[in-house]
Amino acid sequence: MTYYDEYNFPSSHLVDADLGALQKATREDKPELFIKYCNKVIAAKNEGRMPLRDAAYSISRTMFIEELNDSLFEEITLLAGELELPPQFVNGEVEVKWQNLVALVGEYNKVHTKAQ
Repeated sequence: MTYYDEYNFPSSHLVDADLGALQKATREDKPELFIKYCNKVIAAKNEGRMPLRDAAYSISRTMFIEELNDSLFEEITLLAGELELPPQFVNGEVEVKWQNLVALVGEYNKVHTKAQ
């Protein structure tokens, strides 16, 4: 049995519709929708509606959206993938890494807002 069998990220459903919209969006719209998606996940975590691991899982689920393949996107999704693991498997302090992830999303927002 894997940890995925034991922990199925129950609150990630809060953003399923947003993920579907992001996946179906045009290439040009995906960066902006990715920012909105991440901000919704971050807000849900900060408001206590989504535990950190569920929030990290929700962000890491975007990792295979090919049109969002720049290095900053990759850094965000890889860090989110690490944070969805049980805390004992995360290399370093979980809350510090979460704050780093939030900062990376903010940086992605700045980069992709200027480019438009």
